[in-house]
Amino acid sequence: MAALEMSLWCSTVAGLVLGGWSIVLTQNRRSAACNRWGRRLYIANFLGIGVSVLIAAASHADGLAPLGLATGLLVVAVLSVPLPASAVPRAD
Repeated sequence: MAALEMSLWCSTVAGLVLGGWSIVLTQNRRSAACNRWGRRLYIANFLGIGVSVLIAAASHADGLAPLGLATGLLVVAVLSVPLPASAVPRAD
């Protein structure tokens, strides 16, 4: 059980770091490719955290609360950052 708890803590920290990095990549104004990779990384990270949450919930682990808080913080961070000008479609 201790190994599961440690892997959940590592998953939480890695999810926060990767989620933050994906938000930074998404805000890159120079390259559309960085924007796309940032979005892909965010979705992959969010799905990875979701799998970790399911495992934690199935085993009634104590690491479920920090993992849920990390997921909520990433969602709030994504929604609070304005879209770059290159991501907003223009009406011509």
